[in-house]
Amino acid sequence: IRIYTDYCIEAKQSAPGAAIKTRHHLFLFEYKDMRVQRKAADGGDMNLLMDFIDDRLNKEKKTGGKNKGLPQLVNNMEDFFTGKYPWKEYYGKGKVLVHPIMVVNSRLFGVRGINYLMNQKLKLRILESEILKIHEKQIGDLLVIDYDMLILVASWSYKDHAQFHNLLYSYQTHVRKAQDIVTQCDSYRHYVMNKWEREMTEKDKKKFEI
Repeated sequence: IRIYTDYCIEAKQSAPGAAIKTRHHLFLFEYKDMRVQRKAADGGDMNLLMDFIDDRLNKEKKTGGKNKGLPQLVNNMEDFFTGKYPWKEYYGKGKVLVHPIMVVNSRLFGVRGINYLMNQKLKLRILESEILKIHEKQIGDLLVIDYDMLILVASWSYKDHAQFHNLLYSYQTHVRKAQDIVTQCDSYRHYVMNKWEREMTEKDKKKFEI
């Protein structure tokens, strides 16, 4: 496992918040700290909320500005698939599935529907990229997760990274194969907490069986 950020500080190039590289998988984490406007956080105006999310998590840089959220993930995935430093040592050595992950400080972005909408926006950006559309099948769905939930999952899986990966795969399979839009829009937090609750209930049942 290598942490991408350690290499990029010296190179002074764009880098994700952190990255975990295993044999066949690359987990790209992009961290976004932001103060949420009260009007947007109230949720009374959905158009206002979506405009705010688009501005903070899906905005390309202008003169003197910086890419935000999805464009940053796109740039970093392009670096990987073109073998730029520090990915040169991995380039061309077997297929790797890239998992884009956006970590946000506010639970507002972890509610039902946000992951679904942001994933659709990322897919559009992938198709707009000459590099990424060639590697589309090597890019997993976007995961949007809040800090608190990431701490819980990291604490639960710190002895075995495969558990983190399996939980991610389980969630994305759950929403991708869903027949109804409500389930397709399920949030990672809601899915994981319900899954853990069901598993604890089953353990309790077995414990008290006669």
